[in-house]
Amino acid sequence: MSGVRVTPQRLADALGLPPPTDEQAAVIAAPPGPTLVVAGAGAGKTETMAARVVWMVANRLVAPDEVLGLTFTRKAAQQLTSRIRTRLARLAGAPLVREIDPTGALRTLISGAEPEISTYHSYAGRLLTAHGLLLPVEPSAALLTQTQLWQLAHEVVRSWDGDLDTERTPVSVTEAVLALAGQLAEHLVEPEQLAEAHAELEKLVYTLPAGPRQRGGPSKALTGVVDAQRERVALLPLVGQLAEALNRRGALDFGSQMSLAAQLAVDHPEVAEAERARFKLVLLDEYQDTGHAQRVLLSALFGNADAVRQTRPRPVRVRATAPPPAADEEMLWSPAPSVPGAGTANSGPPSSSRAARAGNSDRPGRAHAEHTAAADLAARETGAVEEDSHVATSGPRGGVADSGALAVTAVGDPMQSIYGWRGASAANLPRFATDFPAAPGVPAPILPLLTSWRNPPEALALANLVADPLRVRAEAAGGATVDALRAKPQAEQGTVELALTETVAQERDWIAERIAAEWAAAREAERPPPTSAVLIRRNADAAPLAEALREQGLPVEIVGLGGLLATPEVADIVATLRLIAEPGTGSAAIRILTGARWRIGVADLAALARRARMLSIGSLSGDAATTITDAAGLASALREVAPEPTEQAGLADAIADPGAPDQYSESGYTRIVALGEELAALRERSGQPLVELVADVERTIGVGVETQTRRAIAGGGAGREHLDAFAEVVAGYAADSRASLSGLLAFFTAAESVENGLEPGEVEVARDRVQVLTVHAAKGLEWEVVAVPHVSATVFPSTTALSTWLGALTELPTSLRGDRAQPDASEGVPVLDLSGVGDRAELERAIAEHKDALKSRRLDEERRLFYVALTRTERVLLVSAYYWPETGTSQKGPSEFLLDLKQANEDPDSPAFGVATIARWDDPPPPEAVNPFADNPPTAQWPRDPLGGRRDPIEQGAALVRAALDELRARPAAPDDDADDPEGWATDVDALLAEFTAAELADQRVELPGQLPATALVELRADPTRLAARLRRPLPYPPNPMARRGTAFHAWVQSWFGTEQLLGLDELPGAADSTAELGRADRELAAMQAAFRRSPWAQRSPIDVEVPFETSIAGTVIRGRMDAVFAEPGGRWIVVDWKTGAEPGPADEPAVAVQLAVYRLAWARLMAARTGATEDQMLQRVGAAFHYVRSGRTIAPTDLAGPRELEQLIRDAAPAPDVE
Repeated sequence: MSGVRVTPQRLADALGLPPPTDEQAAVIAAPPGPTLVVAGAGAGKTETMAARVVWMVANRLVAPDEVLGLTFTRKAAQQLTSRIRTRLARLAGAPLVREIDPTGALRTLISGAEPEISTYHSYAGRLLTAHGLLLPVEPSAALLTQTQLWQLAHEVVRSWDGDLDTERTPVSVTEAVLALAGQLAEHLVEPEQLAEAHAELEKLVYTLPAGPRQRGGPSKALTGVVDAQRERVALLPLVGQLAEALNRRGALDFGSQMSLAAQLAVDHPEVAEAERARFKLVLLDEYQDTGHAQRVLLSALFGNADAVRQTRPRPVRVRATAPPPAADEEMLWSPAPSVPGAGTANSGPPSSSRAARAGNSDRPGRAHAEHTAAADLAARETGAVEEDSHVATSGPRGGVADSGALAVTAVGDPMQSIYGWRGASAANLPRFATDFPAAPGVPAPILPLLTSWRNPPEALALANLVADPLRVRAEAAGGATVDALRAKPQAEQGTVELALTETVAQERDWIAERIAAEWAAAREAERPPPTSAVLIRRNADAAPLAEALREQGLPVEIVGLGGLLATPEVADIVATLRLIAEPGTGSAAIRILTGARWRIGVADLAALARRARMLSIGSLSGDAATTITDAAGLASALREVAPEPTEQAGLADAIADPGAPDQYSESGYTRIVALGEELAALRERSGQPLVELVADVERTIGVGVETQTRRAIAGGGAGREHLDAFAEVVAGYAADSRASLSGLLAFFTAAESVENGLEPGEVEVARDRVQVLTVHAAKGLEWEVVAVPHVSATVFPSTTALSTWLGALTELPTSLRGDRAQPDASEGVPVLDLSGVGDRAELERAIAEHKDALKSRRLDEERRLFYVALTRTERVLLVSAYYWPETGTSQKGPSEFLLDLKQANEDPDSPAFGVATIARWDDPPPPEAVNPFADNPPTAQWPRDPLGGRRDPIEQGAALVRAALDELRARPAAPDDDADDPEGWATDVDALLAEFTAAELADQRVELPGQLPATALVELRADPTRLAARLRRPLPYPPNPMARRGTAFHAWVQSWFGTEQLLGLDELPGAADSTAELGRADRELAAMQAAFRRSPWAQRSPIDVEVPFETSIAGTVIRGRMDAVFAEPGGRWIVVDWKTGAEPGPADEPAVAVQLAVYRLAWARLMAARTGATEDQMLQRVGAAFHYVRSGRTIAPTDLAGPRELEQLIRDAAPAPDVE
């Protein structure tokens, strides 16, 4: 049975998983080589990718650590890692493994290796760390956030002393410089190329003759285009200065990180050779969202490096795949070149380039099997089944066969390419087939996944309708596309409703009432409320929709709009920090004063404002009435009564000194005084480290408890996600030695405009509230009930003025973009065609046609966005529009998107006929109608009551609680117990003293207990006497800020790797640090987090974290918890312990190394139990290391104590030494 091959169906059965569909099986068992998987929305691409990894491992085509998986977010990487890890663990314990490989080598390999799954940017960072000196780039270069980069660029702009002919403000110039630098980096364009392109266009404008009926020089439109190009080129010196500033700081931004990685891969083939030698299976997730620099990087590493410079012939679509073999068939394809009828093309020895691409020349003991692309396709189309003699070959990796080809599997959906505005290129997906050819001149095959496991048939019918125009154009051009999706077998019927209302307010009410009805139906059926979302096209629509939902009594969360700094709990902390450091900040004071905690009314606010003015003006001095006789006297008097703005008092000053109580309401004055005292106390403590100051503010104003309480009672908000994300941002900023509170607040100010208020915390789909978010933010998520409102003309699709390179400084000419359309293919950004231009009139027509082409491309992007919105639902879909907005005099009405849905629903010949219910469709207002909001403008109460309609029942409940407390206080005190006689105290004291005296006179010997924490062995090695004293009389450790911060750091690392586990009291992180760290200075958590992010461990995926263990050494049970375990090449492991203190001195090193020796032994025993190997065999494959977070050093002793030395250490301690 050693040569058995396993089908996807049999593998799924062995793992206890549902059998794959025919389409999924074709993807899972695709032969090594490049493959493009076009997966529709909800088609289960993540599950299929994980299954492909496990199938290739089970068939010994790859080892787990020869798998590289790349995706866009840490969350997606964690999900893919988790699925692969779970499946591999099942495989290792399944009887199938023993049947496939009776020797047990494969099981050992599975248990001891781990795939590398990371984000595209993390992978680029790893390449620069490992090979950056070839460019050269410092491996330790820091990665700046967008806000940090903006601050650096703004500093460059403000200090610029060269010529710059512009009317733009420094802030506007800064934004343009950053955008232009990002475009140059993304498309790998040198500044000189941009300058040359501008010169060519300007030359045409001023040298072409006039066209018919044209007089004079170029038109205003043409000179405007030239002016825009000149201004863009004028920014290039500032772009160069920014690059120099980054170099001086030893820093990179995300754009330069990716472009440098691409340059590294293209210019240094040895990097590609190293990566191809390391990985045999590469998974590229969400490939439609990659940018040009990412395309170049990946093609140069794993594909055809030449293809990234010029688009090759169009890919050949492989629509019909062979039916999968029967369940009892074992062979799916053969990597040998002897497939019948395959021909003899490329049947000779492999070329050097092919051999390098296979990447196995440095792996001894592996058989090389070169197969042609024709053989691959023939095997796939015929279902050919042959025995592969290479499979049974036992090599150094436990019998993993060499397939002779690098398997690159890209997964994407061209219909969900919606991030073009941030650098994604929709052209990359169709170009994959030529960027990663199966053989020279042979495009990679394309396999579909068309079954949606998410959407009901009714929603799919409408989504397919929306995608049809995109599909038709792609098919006509021969590009990659997604055929019409189909529902899963036995899919339940869904609900789709369309509505058109007269006003936007009526539309909001309809949506809120429908969602409320779904919640009520669930409540009546005693089911949990359905997950619900309202997906919007514009951020401005979120708040009014949320208010309409709240009026229906629904809990609501606005997700991600305005960023992290706009979330209520974070905004309150920032406002309080501003009041501490910037008393003149009026907006921060207004937020705090009128918020839910203090609720200062309008009259009291007016009194505070008057008080602030009085504090600014002050009282005139006694000689103020002196007659003014000259200009100097007049100026002096004016300065006294009207000081400079910098001298004026603000609301914060008035809060600190509110003046006479009779100027305020009684309750208002009491609250203002209490707020002033709170702010004064915080100012006194403002000198503490920033991280601790922010935590202090959070505790003082109570937002942490408030957010957790809201989550606990299933209210309208998140838990600590945003507060934790905010703390991480503060920690990252505080890691800079120049950090200050004023600098932090300036950083937040910049972030509000640069990063839309910073990235909010990760928020999952929630069942306890209705979530309102943009369609862009909803990609990849799904809800039971989804509403897509405002599908009105000019709103969705958006007709916001389209900026193009012809007038915008931030855009590159399309002829320089890496994703530009090629002459022989339709995909890509349209290029201005000037080939037939003979005069200025023809030039103007060519420019107008070019703008129309860009506008059409913009509409396609909006259509893909609408498709994404419709495919988020699992059961109920609500799509609506309105005629009258709240402002303006023009009607809107339904957009073409909504009209297409309605017309298809009413067309008997349409696949979408009858799938939707027209819940409401108001007639259009007459042309002469006036906007009804003109006479009835929207109104709102301010300050807003935080309790709203819940005030009465909440106040009634509070009254009941107060009454119960009053009753409890009124009860008479219980009589004294006669047994509590003070005379008895002396007796107790005498007994205790006698016991103490007897203990002092006794022979002090301490037996080791039957159980010890691993950290106790460190103390046993370093100071047995002190350990004995502590065991004899256990006392709690005194409060230690370093230990608390170590605990916080370990918890943060767990969240970084995406896991959370409970710690025992004796396993608190940092417990073993005290011996070597006693007396060391405390450092901030911020510095540790920033240092960890710079370490190589942050970019790796551990096999496991926080691994608890109990193991017996010399009869004593040793308990502990390993911080992290990583797979190493060659089937090895390394156990890493995070150390948050200082490195130990030479005298302490032998003692602290005992901890690593215990961890090494524990992991070896754990793996021996899993694999059936001996303890000694596993010990040879396990290493252990301390990573000292602050210094960034990893120390891995090579002479760790073995089991016998650890046993001797414990035996020598029994009996323990005397304690003086």
